[in-house]
Amino acid sequence: MKSGKNKYIIIEDDTNVWHNISHRMLPYEQWQHFASFDNCEDSIACLIAQQPRLIFLDWDLPDGNAFMILDAIDKIANYQPFIIFFTAHGRERPDIAEQLFNKYKTAIHHFINKPIYEQLTANLENWIRTFERQLKQRERIFDLKCVYGQQTKINIDYLFKVLIDETNPRNKLLFFADKQEPIAIKKTWQECYEMLAVYNIEYTIANHRSTTIIDAFINSKAKPFVTLDNNERYEVVKDNWKW
Repeated sequence: MKSGKNKYIIIEDDTNVWHNISHRMLPYEQWQHFASFDNCEDSIACLIAQQPRLIFLDWDLPDGNAFMILDAIDKIANYQPFIIFFTAHGRERPDIAEQLFNKYKTAIHHFINKPIYEQLTANLENWIRTFERQLKQRERIFDLKCVYGQQTKINIDYLFKVLIDETNPRNKLLFFADKQEPIAIKKTWQECYEMLAVYNIEYTIANHRSTTIIDAFINSKAKPFVTLDNNERYEVVKDNWKW
């Protein structure tokens, strides 16, 4: 998982807006003001190189408009920034909003008609906290490299057990509640335990170390057995029994 603060940039040709927004963002310690731009060219270069999490985006820029920015974002693979969009032309140009919400796969999370300060005062804290919650969820959904090199998107919160692959003990089979078939990965048990620790997932070693059960999916316990939500039952030896 990525560490450090979440980058945000401001794309707006009024430098007073730069200072106002960056000042309003100071209380949010997880966010770092990476840069501000007053043109499309430099903004697009930054988006490609840095992929900031959050963009404050004005419609009208000296060398173009926000559609050029959104066209560039749509071309960046697996990039889904949060966008707070603002314009002084929203009321007389309803086509701007129509194109924003209908043409682009990149989501516009909030649309503000200028002046923006009153709406930022009323809503910015809630918006930022919502973005932070969504980022945490995104970090638990990721591409997992399988045995044969292909990538499979998984949600780690649906993992309910890990087994040794009997056809190749060096591999492990990951079982997910939202998938019909297990996913085979080439990892040692220690590497599996380290992955679970990263995501703060508690587990129990069962079946004489051939199985790891995710505690959140245990439905009942009757020593020395635990039963999962799907009624599968596994034996847990005395040294690993923790209840």
